[in-house]
Amino acid sequence: MVWLERLKEYGVSDQEFEQFCSKYPPEFRANKELMAKVYLVAVKGVRVAQAKIVGEITKIADLSVGVVGRIKAVVIQEVDRRQYIGCPNCHRKISGEAGQLAQCPRCGMVKAAVLTWRDLLLGDDTGELLVSFPPNFTDVPKVGEIVILEGMLSESGVMTCYRFNYEEERIAVVETRPMETQPKTPDVTQQPTTELQPVVPQPEPQPEILTPQKPEVNVKCPVCGRVFKNEMGLKVHMKLAHGEAKAEEKKVVPVTPQQVTPIPEQIPSAQTTTPPPQPAEAKPQLPEELIRLARIAGMINKPYEDFKKAILKDHPNIDVDELIRQAGCVSMQRGLKVV
Repeated sequence: MVWLERLKEYGVSDQEFEQFCSKYPPEFRANKELMAKVYLVAVKGVRVAQAKIVGEITKIADLSVGVVGRIKAVVIQEVDRRQYIGCPNCHRKISGEAGQLAQCPRCGMVKAAVLTWRDLLLGDDTGELLVSFPPNFTDVPKVGEIVILEGMLSESGVMTCYRFNYEEERIAVVETRPMETQPKTPDVTQQPTTELQPVVPQPEPQPEILTPQKPEVNVKCPVCGRVFKNEMGLKVHMKLAHGEAKAEEKKVVPVTPQQVTPIPEQIPSAQTTTPPPQPAEAKPQLPEELIRLARIAGMINKPYEDFKKAILKDHPNIDVDELIRQAGCVSMQRGLKVV
C-alpha cells in the first residue's frame, strides 16, 4: 500500500483518482496499487526505481581495482563536469562541430554531438569515492540521493559507473508538474449500480510551492585558481586536492607593482657576441583522457610511483613527467598535487 499512501501526501482526492482510473480497462482498475503508481508517474512526475541490481553490496573501502563491484552510497557533491565534441556511438573525441558530419576513427562518418562526463563524490560508512558517469547517462543522481551503483574501480582510484539504481521502495521527485488542464468528460459507458448520491465538490489540489534556490556564485580556488559553482564544490576540491578542511583558511596575498623589483637591462659587451638562445622545442599535446587521469590523481594525492606504474602499464611510450606537467600537477613527498 505504499503508492496509495503516497497519493495522500500529494493531496490527491479519491474523486480525482477514480476519474483517472476510469480511462483504463477493468482488469487494470482492479489493481489500485498499480493505478496509484501510474498516476504519480504520469501526473506528478515522480521517478521510480529501475530494474534491481543483483549482486553483493561491497563497502567502498573493500573495493578491488579491476573488479566489477556494487556499492550503496549517498551523493555528496558533483565535483567536475567535462564537455567535448565526440562520437554519439562510442563517445570518442573527434574533430568537428556539433550537429555536423565528422569522421570517427572507429565508427566512420557520424553526426558529431556535445558529450558530457560527470564526476560525482559518493560516500558510505567506510569512506568516500569519486565516480565518473559516461555521456550515455542523460540523468545522474542528485546531491543527497542514495543509490545502488555498479562499476569498476581503476588504478587511479576512480570508479566508472556502468549502471545505477535508486534505493528500493523510494520515490525520488524530479519536478512538480502542474496537472494538464483538459476538459473533463464524464464516462457515459459506466452504469450506476447504487442509488445516486449528491456530488460534493472537492477542493482542487494546491500546487507545491517551491522555495527559490540561492543563485550560484562562482568561487575561485586560492591555490590553483580553479573556478567552482559554489562553496561546497570548493570545499570538496580543497579537501581532496590540497588537504585543506576549510577553503576560507587560505588567504590570497595580491602582488602589487611596488613589490616587484625591476631588473636592470644588461648591455652586451662589445668584445663577446653571444648567439641568441634557440626556442625550446614544444612538447606534443598528450591525450586528454590521460591528462584527466593525472589531474584526478593529483586531487587524491596518489603516490608518484604508483601513478607512473599504472600509466606505463598501458602506455609505455608516455613521458610521465610531461603528462603530470600538462595536467597542472606537481610531484610532492606525499604524492601528486594539483597546483
